[in-house]
Amino acid sequence: MAVTIPGFAEAKDTQKVGKITAVSGSSEVKKSGGTKQIKAFKSMAITQGDTIITGRNGKVNMDLDSDKEVIVGPNTKLVISQLIQNARAMSGKTNLSLLGGSVMVKVKKKLTGDSRFEIKTPTAIMGVMGTQFIVEYREGNSFVGVIEGTVAVSKPDGAQGPSVHANEQVHLNSSGDGVPETLILHDLPLFALEQYAEDVEQMLENHPTPDLQTLKEQLEKVRKEKQQAQGDEQEDEEQPESPVIIYEGTAPSRDRSDRGSSGGGGGSPGGGDPTPVVRPSIVSQGVFHPIPDQRTDLNIELALAGDSLKTVFYSTGERNLEEGTDYRLESGTQSGQQTIVLLKSFLQDRIGDRNSFELKLTFTSGYTLFVTVKAREVKSPQLDIKEFYNNLHVYVPNNKTFILPFTTHIQPNVTDDLIDETQVLQDGVILQRVDFPPYEWKQNDSIMIEENKLKIELGEGIPIGSLIDITVVSNTLKNKETGDVQEEEQRMQELRLEPSANPDFIEVDPINPQEIAINIMGFGFPLRELKLEFPPNDSGPGEAHVLVKGTDYEVNSDESTPSRLTLKSPLIQQLTEYGEYTLRVYLETPEEYQLKIALFRKP
Repeated sequence: MAVTIPGFAEAKDTQKVGKITAVSGSSEVKKSGGTKQIKAFKSMAITQGDTIITGRNGKVNMDLDSDKEVIVGPNTKLVISQLIQNARAMSGKTNLSLLGGSVMVKVKKKLTGDSRFEIKTPTAIMGVMGTQFIVEYREGNSFVGVIEGTVAVSKPDGAQGPSVHANEQVHLNSSGDGVPETLILHDLPLFALEQYAEDVEQMLENHPTPDLQTLKEQLEKVRKEKQQAQGDEQEDEEQPESPVIIYEGTAPSRDRSDRGSSGGGGGSPGGGDPTPVVRPSIVSQGVFHPIPDQRTDLNIELALAGDSLKTVFYSTGERNLEEGTDYRLESGTQSGQQTIVLLKSFLQDRIGDRNSFELKLTFTSGYTLFVTVKAREVKSPQLDIKEFYNNLHVYVPNNKTFILPFTTHIQPNVTDDLIDETQVLQDGVILQRVDFPPYEWKQNDSIMIEENKLKIELGEGIPIGSLIDITVVSNTLKNKETGDVQEEEQRMQELRLEPSANPDFIEVDPINPQEIAINIMGFGFPLRELKLEFPPNDSGPGEAHVLVKGTDYEVNSDESTPSRLTLKSPLIQQLTEYGEYTLRVYLETPEEYQLKIALFRKP
């Protein structure tokens, strides 16, 4: 997995970082260069090369810049092909590839200079110049619906296609041909209709007009119709099986009379309502260990309801189980109950690698009860990716300390008495700078485990700006509570040790000056100096001033949080010139490193 937390580039294009702002339903991200799909979560960093994948009910909201929002609809696969901060254009270059599904885009400011925002499908390229629109690609055809602004469409061969303006749409065939027409609300995907309705509702609150009110009513009508249609489709696909109620003297309504039912015939005497019959049932049942040689006895407790157990038939193996050899019977925890104890010898020798099997229990009354016995869920240690990236400052507090959180308490998986726990960890944990050989552990390095955390402490720090992979080889760890072994390699991929400032673009108001708080992620390196450059003027570059701690700013930091830089209100009050000020933050790194923060006063 990659996470890049960049500072500002001085004279060249650099990769930007977007952020997920909301997630619902089944939504995953495949990070650039990775192979595994990770469950998406709020505040997750999105970088160039990442792929967003949503399921049937999934939706992801992303901010790719301060003025660009992308909403990924259900059943969609979207690749962030390009996400660049251009040194000459504040908004940079963004290129998205829609491989299937639908997205809604809001570009709130008109793009200028050589800034670019494009969405590609296999049949068309949509170029944007400040707009709000929807793109859909399914079954070889593309659709563009524009709410605000203009979208310029190009064909796959680069030839110019139609321009689609506000309140227009176009359906494009596999060759990229199509004719714009008036926007039809029914053609918009449901998630886009819902978002459009929310936007209109907000506009009505701020500037109510008859036209907006009419549009709101139209959107609500179409939204309800599409919701109903979608609900009907899901109901047809997921129609649940009706429950069976067995009555004395009546046959069951479905053909499955031997699963918790007894069969029978004839109507109820006297034509009155039938009387429910109480039958034997399962009170509780255990699960078995997924690894055969770790299985123990398993209990199935029955409520007999006045009946008696006759046989225990192993349906999967097609044979009767033998009492005393395969199972034993014990009294239940309450009167009228009985416990079947499946012996560990049967579970270890007969079940093998199966994760479930079925028993058929017959009773003296002729009643038959089927029981499905399952293996318990395997709880092998897994890296807690969401926790790591949500609290990066905790898990990478400096360039010497790397802490990997897992979903369970962990311990080394020692399989050889001749190898101690330290050796298991050193052999199984690989730290490597990308494009460099694996790191060789030194005497003053340490790898230890604290509850659910794997902690790496290095004697010498990793250079700032490095790209790091940390791999925990399969079978290195196990769940301390269940003993389940880490079966798959766990990897924290392409972690960039690059300091950052959040926020890094701030609008200031010297007329009503307020203190400004900025979080500086410096990976343990403190702030050395701050310089403020005023906007350039007709005579050349603006003046640069070294800021004074205590007068112009304060810094508060401790080991568990990023440095908190506070720009004081008297400093903000001095920013009277219109334009962009540049705040340069220098860190006490071995090689000079600076962050660049833009302070902007609007005309």
